[in-house]
Amino acid sequence: MKNARGRTGKRRRRRIAFLVAVILPALVVLQQSRTPTPRRSCATVDLTGLAAPGCASGFNLVLITLDTVRADRLGCYGYSRARTPAIDGLADRGVVFGQAIAPTSVTLPSHATILTGLTAPSHGVRNNGSFRLAGARRTVAETLGENGYRTAAFIGAYVLDARYGLDQGFDHYDDEVNVTGKPAEGAHYVERSAGHVTEAALAWLEGPPAREKQQPFFMWVHYYDAHYPYAPPESFTDSLPRDPYDREIAYTDTQIRRVVDALRAKNLIDRTLIVVTADHGEGLGEHDEATHSLLVYDTTVHVPLVFSCPALFRVPTRVDDRVVGLVDIVPTVLGMLGVSSDGAVDGRNVFTSAPDEARAIYIETMASLMNNGWSPLSGLRRLNDKFILAPRPEFYDLLADAGETDNLFDTEAPAIIALADQLDEKLEGWPSVESMVAQARTMDPEEAARLAALGYVNTLGGGAALGVADPKDMMQIYYRIMNAEAQSTAGDHLRAVEMIESVLAEDSTNARAWDAARMIYKRLGRFDDAERCVRRFCELNPTSDGFVNLAQFLLARGAVAEFEGALLEAERLDPANGDVFIARGDRHAMGGRYREALEEFERALAVDPAKVGPVAREKIALVKARLP
Repeated sequence: MKNARGRTGKRRRRRIAFLVAVILPALVVLQQSRTPTPRRSCATVDLTGLAAPGCASGFNLVLITLDTVRADRLGCYGYSRARTPAIDGLADRGVVFGQAIAPTSVTLPSHATILTGLTAPSHGVRNNGSFRLAGARRTVAETLGENGYRTAAFIGAYVLDARYGLDQGFDHYDDEVNVTGKPAEGAHYVERSAGHVTEAALAWLEGPPAREKQQPFFMWVHYYDAHYPYAPPESFTDSLPRDPYDREIAYTDTQIRRVVDALRAKNLIDRTLIVVTADHGEGLGEHDEATHSLLVYDTTVHVPLVFSCPALFRVPTRVDDRVVGLVDIVPTVLGMLGVSSDGAVDGRNVFTSAPDEARAIYIETMASLMNNGWSPLSGLRRLNDKFILAPRPEFYDLLADAGETDNLFDTEAPAIIALADQLDEKLEGWPSVESMVAQARTMDPEEAARLAALGYVNTLGGGAALGVADPKDMMQIYYRIMNAEAQSTAGDHLRAVEMIESVLAEDSTNARAWDAARMIYKRLGRFDDAERCVRRFCELNPTSDGFVNLAQFLLARGAVAEFEGALLEAERLDPANGDVFIARGDRHAMGGRYREALEEFERALAVDPAKVGPVAREKIALVKARLP
């Protein structure tokens, strides 16, 4: 066992060295993240007197979600280099939960849990982009709206666009994030800064007529800035941390300060419950994971959770004697606001529940399967230990090993067997992975026939290699993809081609690698190779954006009939994908049919302003100039 651990340590060090040597220069600083220290058990905290049911009856609710923020990068969680005075100030007038766990390390499904109080298998949203929250699922906005609340949301990135169903119950859902007008090669990363999000939120706070200002409100503010790639404002230098990830968090904190100051200026602070949390964390190089989504260690699922209100919490309280989940936010805030709901939840009111060391929070990632073709991960996180179901299962004693470096699964301790059995029981009661994939891709017989007519077969779940590789063993592959993308972005396309083709030779079912290859070949002008790559991507992961990308190559080489077939498939997968109508408009414009092109561009703007708004407006202006 000792020799095996030694080999593992050497392999980990080689991978870390590879990361530092060849990946984007910005990632070098990620190795500066704080080394976890063993967590100590603590005395039981009695929360029942702090927030009794109905204690915040009639109060406003402000939910702030910090995309990609680890708990241990905030001052109120003990990080000495943090510059987070606004969040820390809220913690000084509130309750900080030291062991809060996200349901997954992926943005959309985690936010679906935050808004519904359901686990990912219960609400059905299992990955970004290919799922939509069903109308039958009840959000906290719907419940509060039915109880007299005004509701509004201000979104920082396209990944939470209204098309994915999180707008349910919101009177106002501001998701127009593409403020620069620059189209992104990956639509997932279309975002606006924390400053833009805050401006929109503050304008809404000032906006309602006097008669409506007497109503309580629920405002959700989502900040995406700490998500990779890290690009903090240039003004955040000198006195602020050098780490760009820390700078992004520090910048976001200044915007939270603006929201809090606005509430105080309007004399609302004492009657507003503020909840601050994150959808997931960031690997920052630990466990060989630079970012997130592929693994479920505490680096990416241990998140901050702060409940703050000066009228309710006179002194700061830190709670480390229990594990809580983002699944608990809905039942907790509804209980505090004194609002009942007939919607089912999987969480509990953390202020009325006694500490329970046996409680286990369910965690998962399906992105490893759906984006990369590797095995999905699921697990259970208790207060003091953790079990991860993987091709090579893992068990960690978190009291002795907070960094999750010593896998104890082979010891076959009773706790391991108990957690494994508990997870098996849960998984048996939920949809299988196969049915989950079918739901994401709506692979009914008609779709299968249409895909076959276009020359595609659905390969997910078929073939010996797909869905079998253990994600923790594949992180070097992931770094090689990132490095190939970085080389291409820097202009060294030939080197990027060499690197990405070596990945594809080793991991031919990796959809993300095929998409990266598409972008690299497109930049190089090798369009036949780019089309080959996007076809393979659509076989592995048939998404609306994938078929739009294919359609663009088909149009460029004059394959009009197949072009329209690809767009029809893209539209069927996502009827609100504005790029479908942009592509059709481009085809009309190329043929001199400017009026038809105008109709398509206007339709794109109407159905999808968040992603294609600036581009659509520019094209509308161009074709209008050509009309008689």
